[in-house]
Amino acid sequence: MNDGNLDNDRSIILTAAHCVHEGPGGGFAESAIFIPNQAGTDGSRTDFDCNNDPLGCWVVDFGVVSNDWVANAWPNSIPWDYGFYALGNDSDPQYPGSGLRGSLDNVTTPMDVSFDAADATVNVYTRALGYSYSDDPNFMYCGEPVTDSSYQGLLLRNCGLSGGASGGPWSQSTELNLGKGPIISVNSYGPSRGKPYMGGPRLSGNDAECLFDAAKLAGAGSTVSRVGC
Repeated sequence: MNDGNLDNDRSIILTAAHCVHEGPGGGFAESAIFIPNQAGTDGSRTDFDCNNDPLGCWVVDFGVVSNDWVANAWPNSIPWDYGFYALGNDSDPQYPGSGLRGSLDNVTTPMDVSFDAADATVNVYTRALGYSYSDDPNFMYCGEPVTDSSYQGLLLRNCGLSGGASGGPWSQSTELNLGKGPIISVNSYGPSRGKPYMGGPRLSGNDAECLFDAAKLAGAGSTVSRVGC
């Protein structure tokens, strides 16, 4: 993903904060990798073999989450359930294969992200994308007019995505099928007691943009996960 101004050729991955850090009393994820286009795998489902994935596995340098995510217990932390992974900034990645580093933007089409409240309008048709465990390794989506949630965020009341889809992007773009955003939220919390729905935090009116800047501007070769802003 990008905002048109990535520094040091560093690729940034927007996801849910709970995919980066466990929250109060917990720590950052360890040995995290990103597998783009998992639906194109030669395997039958997600596995530990990066050689059967068309774009391989991409090593994460570090993650950034909000201090408010770390300080608040669920569900009070939902408004800050967004985070960023930063990848290495090598300019000539090689793939497929395990342990790859480089500019993911060179081999994929990054989506724009918006921190403007005007781009996250309620009652507008919105699609959420992701990989549900129940449909692994298929790439899934749901779409419907979005409403406000009770957690200061957004809600898709009939979304059938399930566990595993966390961190997947939301967009109101009419060109989403072309890989164009902007992204306005991410999958945060989902179905319970047999009822389909998906909730996500707003990326506007909080510190999401500050965290994005922190991920972009980190020094080359940084390997330490950290809490930003």
